[in-house]
Amino acid sequence: MRKLGADERHMTDITQSPSWFVHERVVHEQGPGRTVALPGGPYTKFYSGWYGAADFTEEHRDRHAEVVLAHAADLGLARYVQHRSLRDSAITHLSRTVRGTVPDAFDGLDEYAWYRDDLVRALATPAGQAAPALAMG
Repeated sequence: MRKLGADERHMTDITQSPSWFVHERVVHEQGPGRTVALPGGPYTKFYSGWYGAADFTEEHRDRHAEVVLAHAADLGLARYVQHRSLRDSAITHLSRTVRGTVPDAFDGLDEYAWYRDDLVRALATPAGQAAPALAMG
C-alpha cells in the first residue's frame, strides 16, 4: 500500500499546496446531523478563504456569524462553520518538515453547506436572492 505522503506527491505539487490546521466553530446547523461530504451525499458546499484585516478581532468574527445567522433561513443554509487558522509554531514546523507543504494559508475559511434542493428553492425567492450579498458581502 502506498504511503499517504507518496500518494499526495504523486497527484499534487505539495510544496505549492497550502495546508493548515484550524479551530472549527460550528455556528449554525440544522437537519439530521453533521453535513459531511459523503460520497453521493446530498450537500452542496461553498468555501470562502479569507485574510484578516490588520485590525481583525474575534469580535469581527462574532458579528459576521450573527449576520449569517440572521439570513440563514433566507439562504436555506443547513450548516455554517467558521474555521480560524491555528497559529502554533510546533504544528507549523511539523507541517513544513514532515509534509513539505506551505502551511501559511488563509487566516480563516468559512464553510456554507446546503441541501441542494433547499439552495435552489432559496435562490428562487427575492429574500434568498438578496441574502448572499447581505450575509457574505
